[in-house]
Amino acid sequence: MDLAGPVDPVEYDGFGYALTCVDDFTGLSCIYLLKNKSHAITCFRAYLSDMAPYAQVKAIRAEFGREFESKKFNNMCLENKIANEINAPLSPHQNGSTLQNEVGGHYLK
Repeated sequence: MDLAGPVDPVEYDGFGYALTCVDDFTGLSCIYLLKNKSHAITCFRAYLSDMAPYAQVKAIRAEFGREFESKKFNNMCLENKIANEINAPLSPHQNGSTLQNEVGGHYLK
């Protein structure tokens, strides 16, 4: 999971961030556009809802970002029995599957 942005110039309807979720097993990529970083939790809930008919999310791996370390986000993971794995800082090889989908943030354009 990766949160990219801000994008300059801001995209259509004011979207300046993107949350990318990649299923490591199937390679399915889901990209959610956000207006603010604070909407990451809402978009992750949408991802859980979108994936519910197909499989249960068991673990997430995210870059070292404060938006994935909040008490609210951790509580949501606990409620849904999801392991929250945070990558070490400056270790892009640990989050390679989402970075392959992000070509310098160009997927927003």
